[in-house]
Amino acid sequence: MKIQNTKLATLSATLITFGSLAGGANAALTISNWNKTATTLSFDLTGTITDNNPGSSQQNRLFIGVSGVSIGGDIVSSDTDGVAIENGGSTFATIYPIIFNGFGGSDNDVLQIATAGAPTYNGAVYSVGDTFNYSISFTGLSNGLSVVDEPTISWGRTSYTDAPEAAHNADGSAVPEPSSVILLNLGVLGMIARRKRIS
Repeated sequence: MKIQNTKLATLSATLITFGSLAGGANAALTISNWNKTATTLSFDLTGTITDNNPGSSQQNRLFIGVSGVSIGGDIVSSDTDGVAIENGGSTFATIYPIIFNGFGGSDNDVLQIATAGAPTYNGAVYSVGDTFNYSISFTGLSNGLSVVDEPTISWGRTSYTDAPEAAHNADGSAVPEPSSVILLNLGVLGMIARRKRIS
């Protein structure tokens, strides 16, 4: 009985430690509620920059889309600014979301999030630790249904025609909150203990 209890205690400690580590990994940037129609695009951008490997140029911008494709082709007929930018308590100042029409010679339109004061190429540079909590939307898209699914985020870029780039990926997968992980672990432990009693 003592051995069983020791094993369960060890397993419990391991699972809770793992849960805490998983919860800590939730700090990377995440895109959620990615919704597109023929004429609109909306999404939430949340989390903190934890990646310290930005591209060598345009470190004042985040690039959202799929590597080699960016946001998609023929989404807008001309550069389009975000029309609704709701700050849900970000520690960072105002941002400038914009979809560029075939920017940088690419056949694909490019979605960028610039830092405050940087609607052009100049301006502040993002830093590790910058935090985001924004809801962003665009209207007036000419072919919004061809927007990519499951986009990633890169910080800066090395190539004007291949952003976002995997080498500078700043996004992360959502994981359960530590409290949720602990509850899940307790449920698993309960099932193990019950099984031991039945055996």
